[in-house]
Amino acid sequence: MSYLDLLARVETEARRYGATVQPPCSEPNLDRLRARVQAELGCGLPAGHAELLRHADGLNWNGLYLHPSATAPIAGRPEHMLADVVACTLDFRATAGIADALVVGEDSLDVYLWRAHAERFQILDRVATSLVEQPRSFDALVTAALRRCLAQ
Repeated sequence: MSYLDLLARVETEARRYGATVQPPCSEPNLDRLRARVQAELGCGLPAGHAELLRHADGLNWNGLYLHPSATAPIAGRPEHMLADVVACTLDFRATAGIADALVVGEDSLDVYLWRAHAERFQILDRVATSLVEQPRSFDALVTAALRRCLAQ
């Protein structure tokens, strides 16, 4: 099952509870994100990340946060904000000391990231920052994150 199938399940569950998922990211916003990631983080977006954002520009569901292209209100809850991928990555780099990380998302236990210089996707324990899993692709990384949030 692909992460797009799991994202569709999240959307179905969200509707059942009267919630919605984040709207898709526009191409101009993706271009701005790519420029920010390069300028502020010194790397590019991992393969597949833009495609996820084209489906949902961030996610806040059942404890899983997939960071959007820019800080934005949570769909259906404008009083709450979802912090963007660059800001969250800069915070993570400062606290964890992992200079080449790009944080795709996080939940209460783990951080889902791209190690740009090593060209690896990783799931790290949120507190110890120890390696939990090393998915082979962006799709596998997001699939693992979505499976965990749907299983709770």
